[in-house]
Amino acid sequence: MADSDINGLAQAQADYVDPTDELIIQKAGETSCKKIQVDDLFGGWKDLMPYEYTNGSASAAPAFTAFPASAISDWAFGVGDERWLKYHTDHDMKQAATMYPHLHLTTSGTSTNVVRFQLDFILVNSHGVAQWPGTVTTDTIDTTPTGVAMTQYTTEGVGIATPLPDTLIHMRVRRVSNGAVTNSDTVWLHAVDWHYPTQMFATKNRVPNFYA
Repeated sequence: MADSDINGLAQAQADYVDPTDELIIQKAGETSCKKIQVDDLFGGWKDLMPYEYTNGSASAAPAFTAFPASAISDWAFGVGDERWLKYHTDHDMKQAATMYPHLHLTTSGTSTNVVRFQLDFILVNSHGVAQWPGTVTTDTIDTTPTGVAMTQYTTEGVGIATPLPDTLIHMRVRRVSNGAVTNSDTVWLHAVDWHYPTQMFATKNRVPNFYA
């Protein structure tokens, strides 16, 4: 792009155009112009990572176990083990869209029995006065290992509506019975993140209404 094109895009961002607005751009070396929606130009997918991890009671805490050699360890979950996670949503969260919980785990051996984790979570908008919900949302995520030892798997859960920026999410992640034959391998759960769509670099305002 020419400098004028880049300046124009920067100005569009500074003025906070509506994500559904359209821009006319011309790529370097091309003679024709292309119409593109702002959402498609600035948007994409990102990972929302927890900012705090906490084990529950000692009887339900995962074990910090060597992975895959004694120099490196991670949290290994048996059935019934759980951890508590907290998230804070960013200001680039696209509204009226969907985000998805996403697990990263590794199994130590060759079992192909399902590994099942249950996510229980609640959300609250952290601006002003907001009441926490009285019930949790639950998502059960199954991962079926291939039978190759020390393989890392990623599995996505059921999507939920994208919340406002600055929303707090508190979650309990727990390994539960698969309802059949338990996978007897060591199961390390490395991360529980959210895949979320973005619409701009940030919001126009720091407090609600974020988008006006």
